[in-house]
Amino acid sequence: MMSSNTNNVYKIEKVVRTISRKHTCKILFLIRNDPVRFTQLVYEARVSPGALSDRLKDLLSMKVIEKSGDYYKLTEKGNRLVSLLEELLVFSD
Repeated sequence: MMSSNTNNVYKIEKVVRTISRKHTCKILFLIRNDPVRFTQLVYEARVSPGALSDRLKDLLSMKVIEKSGDYYKLTEKGNRLVSLLEELLVFSD
């Protein structure tokens, strides 16, 4: 039987793997203040439509973004994630 600590480590590793994929953090920061359309994300993130679609699916499944009409926006969970990512900046120096 797996301990809850081990299980939590696996969950954390899964989140880190997902947000570490190319363009994912950039996408999160692009939509942090205002909802953004798919085509705008392609342009601003400089990512192919296929790769963007894959990243958005990952983020939707994590429930950190949601789609409202033609726009993608952060959920409350997504806002918390972006705040945590900003806190990681202290380790960048």
